Amino acid sequence: MSGKAYCLKENGELVWSTKIGEGNASFHVALDGDRFFASNRALFCLDKNNGKILWKNNDDGEKANSTFAIKGDKIYHASLGGALRCVDKTNGKCVWSHNEGLFASSCTILDERIFARTPQTNVDFRKKSVGDEKYHALSVQNNANSGINSSENLSDANLQTFKTPPQFAGGNVLLVCERDRFLFFDAQSGRLIKEYRANGVLYRAPVFASGALYIGDESGKMSRYEIDENYQMREKFSFQASGAISTNAALCDDKLYFGTEAGLVYCLDAQSGEEYFRQKSLGVARDILPGENIVILSDKGQLECYCG
Repeated sequence: MSGKAYCLKENGELVWSTKIGEGNASFHVALDGDRFFASNRALFCLDKNNGKILWKNNDDGEKANSTFAIKGDKIYHASLGGALRCVDKTNGKCVWSHNEGLFASSCTILDERIFARTPQTNVDFRKKSVGDEKYHALSVQNNANSGINSSENLSDANLQTFKTPPQFAGGNVLLVCERDRFLFFDAQSGRLIKEYRANGVLYRAPVFASGALYIGDESGKMSRYEIDENYQMREKFSFQASGAISTNAALCDDKLYFGTEAGLVYCLDAQSGEEYFRQKSLGVARDILPGENIVILSDKGQLECYCG
């Protein structure tokens, strides 16, 4: 509950810490050149080298649980119960805001459009230049004949909330995960292209690398799929771990790292799924930063570093 942003060396030595409000800050952060962005009832821009606050935008004063999207001199972000905002990253001034009460939890950019995931409308399409609506929503009906419609044509009772932020699967195709399904959409029209069943319930975001998709599920399976030019998915391996998968897949030097709710961190061969090792962590891993050393961020505020 410190409300601080931290910068550490790889050996754990503190470089700087900066107060950015009261209580827990959002765990979503972004690094862009020499600037570090974070939020805690306001959007903060810090100098990454010394932690100095360069500017602060507290236009709506709401908590946030949204990823950042950055393009050019603009940063896009949303707050819980606030609006989707476009902010000039050089001075912190709001360029435009859209739809108070949006509760958006992700921002993704493709060309001149921004995609925001919301509980009410699942995936919204906006023109990023001015924030105008491009399309209303992608929504999956809760019945055997799943289809894609504008949210204006569906009752709330028929909507299934997408579990992961929108990801781009190459070309102009958007991938989202809805419970135990992979859904590929045409990002221009919102048309459903392909739908596949996963091995289990999906709560982690898919990770793409070299034409393959890596994702873990609630049953403890970490899987690799290969996707061809027609968006056909073929499972290459599925590794059964102990406990539900608690992190996104993290890839480095042909190795695959991930954590589980059992407090374990695994390292696999990213091509074959062969296990190299597993390591007990101090807490449940939520993020893994692999490299020469492996940095683990856990749910209790611990930061761990292991030799790669």
